[in-house]
Amino acid sequence: MSSTRNLFAVVCLALFFAMLPMSTTLTAQEPAGRWAGRWTTYKENGRGHQGTLRANLKPNGDGTYQGTFAGRFAVVVPYVYRATVVQEGDMLYSTKRLGPMGSYEMQLQHNPGSLSGGWSAGKSSGGIQLYRR
Repeated sequence: MSSTRNLFAVVCLALFFAMLPMSTTLTAQEPAGRWAGRWTTYKENGRGHQGTLRANLKPNGDGTYQGTFAGRFAVVVPYVYRATVVQEGDMLYSTKRLGPMGSYEMQLQHNPGSLSGGWSAGKSSGGIQLYRR
């Protein structure tokens, strides 16, 4: 009976320590990594646009990330751009100059497993919803 109890205790401890790395990975507040989701345009004159969006955030080591963003506009027009993303607490910010069209600005709230927020460029603005890939 004593050996069965000891074996049970050893198995429980082994399972606990085996699962420990998984739990720290899932609850990490690090936004680095791959994300996928959608962007939307807030309706203007009753019409709104939407499309797919993927993001890959790589740490620069100074509290910023090199973001690579790729998606589609009007279902068939692909785009890719890179921008520096700054983290302040749970918020991520990015600004990208678009030449004579002004700037593209993005602000995202980082939650475990998701990024959500909005964007603006010129007179247009919308929302972004991304999930860990």
